[in-house]
Amino acid sequence: MEALFFVILFAVLAPELKKRAGQRRSRGPAVYRPGRPARGTVPADTGMSGRILAGGAVGIGGALLAGLMGLVAISTAGSEAWMLGMGLDYLMEYLAQVGVFALMAAGCWMGSRWGFRLLDRAKRCSLYKTIIAGRDSVPLRELAMASGQSEEALRSDLMEMVRRGYLPQAIVDEEAGCYYASSAVWNAAPHQPEEPVRPAGVAEDVAQFIRELDAEAAHIDEEPVSARLDAIRIRAQSILDWLETHPEAEDDVRRFSNYYLPTTLKLVRAYNDVDPHAARSGAAAQVQQQVARVLATVEEAFGNLLDTLIGHEAVDVSAEISALETVLAQDGLSGGGLHAGTRQ
Repeated sequence: MEALFFVILFAVLAPELKKRAGQRRSRGPAVYRPGRPARGTVPADTGMSGRILAGGAVGIGGALLAGLMGLVAISTAGSEAWMLGMGLDYLMEYLAQVGVFALMAAGCWMGSRWGFRLLDRAKRCSLYKTIIAGRDSVPLRELAMASGQSEEALRSDLMEMVRRGYLPQAIVDEEAGCYYASSAVWNAAPHQPEEPVRPAGVAEDVAQFIRELDAEAAHIDEEPVSARLDAIRIRAQSILDWLETHPEAEDDVRRFSNYYLPTTLKLVRAYNDVDPHAARSGAAAQVQQQVARVLATVEEAFGNLLDTLIGHEAVDVSAEISALETVLAQDGLSGGGLHAGTRQ
């Protein structure tokens, strides 16, 4: 029986011990291991010490009781097995006797797990307080690195501890990425009012592209490439002119400005970067040839976009003309109807 008890106890405790060992290994060398402070320099955290002791006691005690109740349940199941063949009444009594101890074992196991969670949380809180070392504010990044956790996991853990009363006065400012010891400290911190981030307008992106393209084109002497860049600039300016009078078309140009414009500039800059080596390097000459070749496609794409923008307007104009002609015909003001109401 004693051997069976230790087998059950080991089966109950082994998963918890294995999990905790894995947690220690996963933290690796990044775990903050503070040295022992001089006596009296850091006040003892009696609250956390009490929670650690309580969690350990409940965790280990619950595991012991779970093992003991499991052993009793198994022993009862064996000693009362004679009831199984004595009818339904005996069967129900048998299940009740065994079930009571099984339920008690399950309850003790749940209590043990709660105790170990309390122990882990209290130890983490004690570690955080040691890292903070009485400071009024600490960046979350520093806390995360020192404790060996990800910043996201640390933020969630601290907010849970504030909610549970482990850090009752603290504030975790997610936007500032900082821990504050109290609301008074948070209020005294130099918070800068953050303006909402507004994406740059598409028209501004196109205008910036034209300015940067002009700067790059000024360094290119090869006539075919220079002429191609001039054509691209003319089309880009036409698109910009259209956007300034038709701001509702920005959505149609957004992908163009977010991808095609910066990519085109990147290629032109690459052309200029390798230009000093083009005469002596076959790789540099190949880069310039590839860029010069693709610029023809870019010029065509810019022209197609301009045609598309104007085509949308043409569709709208066609619809308006059709509607106007229909109304004029219905009112007798077009075709022969124009003379119907004239005086003789």
